[in-house]
Parts: sequence; structure tokens; C-alpha cells
Amino acid sequence: MEWFKTSNATGIDSYISDAYYSGASDTCGINLRLEMAKILKDPNCGKGHWIAYRRYDRTNPSQYYKKSTKEGAGGPAYEYTDTAILTRRVPLGLKGTKEERDRVGVGIQDAFIYYFEYDLNPKRGDHIYELVLGPGEQTSSPNLTTTEYVERYKIVVPHPYRLHHGRIEYWAVICEYDEIGW
Repeated sequence: MEWFKTSNATGIDSYISDAYYSGASDTCGINLRLEMAKILKDPNCGKGHWIAYRRYDRTNPSQYYKKSTKEGAGGPAYEYTDTAILTRRVPLGLKGTKEERDRVGVGIQDAFIYYFEYDLNPKRGDHIYELVLGPGEQTSSPNLTTTEYVERYKIVVPHPYRLHHGRIEYWAVICEYDEIGW
């Protein structure tokens, strides 16, 4: 392999970037934006699935907003927009040894990490809905007005992964199951 001919990290990164990304990166090294797009969208090996991302407009209370509790009663507290987004969902790992995890009384948390492309800009408190998709809907953006929403997850920690000059490469978003109470 050609990249073994140099011993410095910058040379190796430059070779890999030039050989495998054909100038797709404007910086040295692996282009994580491109890698995330491949993970989610590649028709041969993509691992992404469609979700509905609910972004709340916290400047615009809904008809269900109650000033006394600052919550929604009978519906969401704020106006929102739903967008179909490709993501990769991974269970939030259990900590400790296998023996500690298998002890009686240790519960499995219902929390996940969702990975998104760089341009989503998720916010704490927004929601992610898992969808029931029919045949053929897995490969193209679903129509959210006719798709069934099944599980709701509340964004607890949106974490941008940044590299060169603070540029966001992708998002890792920690979410917890959120019971729909209205």
C-alpha cells in the first residue's frame, strides 16, 4: 500500500484523502461528513432509517400552552414542524462488566444515540419519532402526513462533533424514551 511509504500522520491522512475521496475534502484527512452520508444513504450498505424530527418553535406557544405550568395540556406546548430525516440509532451502552450488567435488579435504560448529518442542528427538548414504514418507503423520504408515528424520544443532549476550525462534521444526539401524555 502506498500510504506505508511515509511515516508521518499528515502524509498518511493526505494520501488517504486523495486516494479515497478524490478531492472531496477541503481539509487533510478523512472527510467525516462524507463518511456519515455513506453510513446513512449508501444504497449498497447504508445503515440509515427514516424518523420524524419534531422541531419546536419555542417563541410560538400552541393552543395547548398553559401559562401557569409552562407546559402543554392536551397537546404540545409549542407550534412545531415535522421533517423526515435519515438517521442511525444505536442503544446507549450499559456501563460496567458483564456480571454487573446481569445482576438482578439492574434495568436496561430506554435511551439511544441518534447520529445525524452536520446540517440538522438539533435542540434539547425537540422530539424524534420512530415511524412505521410500508414496503418501498424505506428507501425514499416518507410522507409524514400518512405515516404512523410509534415511539417518541426526547432529545436530552445534542452533541456536535467538530474538527478543523470548529466545523461540525456530524451530530450525536442522546435521547430518552418520552411517554406521550396527552
